[in-house]
Amino acid sequence: MKKKGFYLLLLALIFPNLGFVCASRVEKMEADISALRVQFQDIQKRTNKEQAEFTEMMNRVDAKLKKLDEDQAAQNERVSQSSVELSMALEAEKRKLAQMQGRLEQQEHTMGLLQQALESVLGRAVATGTGQTVVLPQTEAELLQFIEVARAAGDAGKELAGSEEFLRLYPQSPEVERLMGRVPGLHLALGANDAVITASTAYVKVYPKGQYLGDAIYAMGAAAANVGNCELARKSFKYLSDSGDARGQKGLTSLAGRCP
Repeated sequence: MKKKGFYLLLLALIFPNLGFVCASRVEKMEADISALRVQFQDIQKRTNKEQAEFTEMMNRVDAKLKKLDEDQAAQNERVSQSSVELSMALEAEKRKLAQMQGRLEQQEHTMGLLQQALESVLGRAVATGTGQTVVLPQTEAELLQFIEVARAAGDAGKELAGSEEFLRLYPQSPEVERLMGRVPGLHLALGANDAVITASTAYVKVYPKGQYLGDAIYAMGAAAANVGNCELARKSFKYLSDSGDARGQKGLTSLAGRCP
């Protein structure tokens, strides 16, 4: 113990400032720690502030997203409701149209039955080229008789109406060629020049060597001359003249004063 005390006394005498140095180092460390603590607290405060701002910002964003979702849901509901209402309205209109179409079809059917009933009693009423309205018989034999009676009476309008009706109803009859051959002349007698050319062309196409070819071509030439179609008239009459039909030369002569 005496040696230990001696050594301590000796150290104290040799290094008189050793205790002061140690105390200074401790104080400096404490000061550094205090400064670090202050910096840490400052950083902690800024971090807490930024964290609070971030949390507030996130809350605002969440609120906006929630509002957007609510608005979108409300809009979808409105669109869905509008679609349902529009679909229901369209279905209602479709039902009305279907009912109306059904009524119209029923009315047309009823009118057709009435028409058939009237025609079975009265025959078919048609307008002639003279503006008259005649009732045509329904059977083939009666219609042929009607045509011949009109022809004998010189009534081109009735004969034409009967002939056209016969051609429509009985296209397979052996009388078709004869009646088709007469139709152009009937149109010519009624002054329907365009119809003459159409009917004559139809006859020539169906019966290029038919029994009534001369009549059809003469009617075509006369109608063409009436409307100033000199080329067609001249060709028609020349064909007749070359075929030995006297009407051809007569027609050519008549064109001399009308066509250059």
